[in-house]
Amino acid sequence: MSSWTHEATTGADAVRERTWALPRKGYIVSPVFDLTYFILSPLLGLLIIRGIVLGQFDWATSPQNILGVIDSRVGFAIAVWTYAHLFAVVFRSHLNGEIFRRHRFRFVAVPILLFLGLTTSKWVFATGLALTWFWDVYHSSMQVFGFSRIYDSKMGNPPDVGRRLDIWMAHLVYIAPIFVGLSLRPLLESALREYRPLGLDLQPSVVEPILAAQAGITGAIIVGGSCFVVYYVYSYWKLSRQGYRYSPQKALMLLTTGTVSFYAWGFLHPAGAFFVANFFHGLQYFAMVWWSERKNISRSFGLSRFAMGHLVSLLLFLVIIFGVGTWHKVAATHGGGLIAVSIATVISLMHFWYDGFIWSVRRHEV
Repeated sequence: MSSWTHEATTGADAVRERTWALPRKGYIVSPVFDLTYFILSPLLGLLIIRGIVLGQFDWATSPQNILGVIDSRVGFAIAVWTYAHLFAVVFRSHLNGEIFRRHRFRFVAVPILLFLGLTTSKWVFATGLALTWFWDVYHSSMQVFGFSRIYDSKMGNPPDVGRRLDIWMAHLVYIAPIFVGLSLRPLLESALREYRPLGLDLQPSVVEPILAAQAGITGAIIVGGSCFVVYYVYSYWKLSRQGYRYSPQKALMLLTTGTVSFYAWGFLHPAGAFFVANFFHGLQYFAMVWWSERKNISRSFGLSRFAMGHLVSLLLFLVIIFGVGTWHKVAATHGGGLIAVSIATVISLMHFWYDGFIWSVRRHEV
């Protein structure tokens, strides 16, 4: 027996022993929790936005004055929702003592240095704002990858096996759809627009050539993606003959994410696609942060000793992150000033960066 097979078998036996005691085999929390917040959340986001559009609910889609912001209720809500999830990382990075001690310089010095750069250099400021658009897409794809690896670990598989396969599958089901639909232009224009105050208009030289090649890019994605799916299935079939156990939860999550992403980015109005993608991404993140950090959050609020401490802590957690999300939406709409926008940009970029190393299956930190 190879060492890989031995590790897989040993890990599977350990998982089997744990999961018979708690009937949630292969799930992170439980079947209902995982299906609702992780696996089927893309479908939930799509059903919500399709229900609003098809139902022609004017109260949700017509412009309103909300805290001085002219926006639709659904537009205002998803903007707050999106930024609330960006700020939620603080409960994992800065309020988790073990994680904070391990990365103290990254959590203290880097945000300060970035803030100073944003407030003193117009080029850093513009680049930081532009980077948030592109990094957000990559970061969301890597969250899909992260859940894939967690579900892999729940089956007792070694953490390094299949990593590249899952990374590229995550990119295929989340990033590739953006290049085939109506949302490619607004994404590129929104990012490159940040350089216009510097007298640099990149749209003619960057955006138009990419859009002109979109048909070819779409064809390449369809052909290349189809070939990769075949390779992906074949590779995991080979690994399964060596002891690997493919997670059905991972398969269903990738299927729902890919199907919804291609439909949303390919056929919905860009605003609808933005809603769907940010809704399920945020819902997954809220659920994961709360579930993994609930004890630490209750302890940080000084409520862990009380009978209803977890419930009160959950309410405080939601009030804080959605309060910050609301502040960001209002401040951004009313200009906010250099300081406010720089703080918001720091939080966004640090969220994307921190998520790359504060959740680690390989270090058993999830």
